[in-house]
Amino acid sequence: MKIRTGFVSNSSSSSFILSTAKDVATLKILIDIPIDDIGQTIETLEDLDDYLCNDWGCNTIPEYFEMGGSKTLYNNAVAALRKGKKLIVGRVSNEGDGEIDYYLYNKGFTGVKNASIIQDAQG
Repeated sequence: MKIRTGFVSNSSSSSFILSTAKDVATLKILIDIPIDDIGQTIETLEDLDDYLCNDWGCNTIPEYFEMGGSKTLYNNAVAALRKGKKLIVGRVSNEGDGEIDYYLYNKGFTGVKNASIIQDAQG
């Protein structure tokens, strides 16, 4: 077992040991990850349409709707863009190697500040 005491490691994993006087169930950690590391930014309606069509394998937004794409999601995203907001889109999985990916898949985004969740769903 390798115990990390710094930021440089030649191992693909590291162990940790924490000491606490509190009930373990009440402990929380904050992981500071730039959202760009797990998602991409959309700033225009054209980029939104391209993203959804690429994700669903269609050519147009009417096709996206015909395939079962959510009109509510689309309308909320369009409304946010029209208000000058940016969208951050991405996908997480419970089948990946990453613990963060797995956690977000199972728990979703909690404690989001300075942003509104338009979609946070499995699928």
